[in-house]
Amino acid sequence: MSQEEAKNLLSQLIELLSVDGEAHQQELELLIGIGKLMGVNKEELLELFKNPTSFVAPKSEFDRILQFHRLVLMINVDEMITSQELDLIRKQGLAMGLRHEQINSVLTEMRKHENNMIPPERMIELFKTYNN
Repeated sequence: MSQEEAKNLLSQLIELLSVDGEAHQQELELLIGIGKLMGVNKEELLELFKNPTSFVAPKSEFDRILQFHRLVLMINVDEMITSQELDLIRKQGLAMGLRHEQINSVLTEMRKHENNMIPPERMIELFKTYNN
């Protein structure tokens, strides 16, 4: 993944964690960890808060599902899901080309798991259900 692609995906996560007006410590720690995995250092990440990149959906279906999983993790990490976060995650999922049914099934399914943390394998199963 290029730096530009990584910053694009991180900007989407920043938009989500900022939608409720406050960034919680757990959200910031998750964002920093994801950034590190993507090869984006903390200074570059902080710059994205001031100058986010425009969103471009990942090309592959797997990368779109992976990014949606990151978004789900982000709304759940502080254990407080707001209606603004749910509205935005739905909008972001649609912008990535995910089907409305897929998004809703994931958001419903996550409530069945401890701390709303849906396992990656289960998320992939849900997406496959709508692709067959």
